[in-house]
Amino acid sequence: MTLAVAVHPSGWLAGRIAVGLRGVTATFATAQRYDVVLRKPNGKIAYRLSDAIAYAPSPGVENFNGSCEWTFSIPRFDLKPGRYVAEAWITSADLPHLTAIATVDLR
Repeated sequence: MTLAVAVHPSGWLAGRIAVGLRGVTATFATAQRYDVVLRKPNGKIAYRLSDAIAYAPSPGVENFNGSCEWTFSIPRFDLKPGRYVAEAWITSADLPHLTAIATVDLR
């Protein structure tokens, strides 16, 4: 799993999660497939993607057979300049250790 986060020209953060699993089936408790947190330079959470999105409560199944990508955006309204750490993970109990980390410098 890889995670990339960059500052979009308009100022918000653009992110991409890529998962390259093959032959893996994962069950999910809701329509949510991943989550992302952005940590301040001091380690405290500045933003959690799932706090801004309402997911359908219906369970689901995802069959991973090669390349799977998701994109997301994070607003910069309260983010001060500094180096932030983004962490993403798959929200299925079947894949508890599938995480990725990326850094992004805000100026």
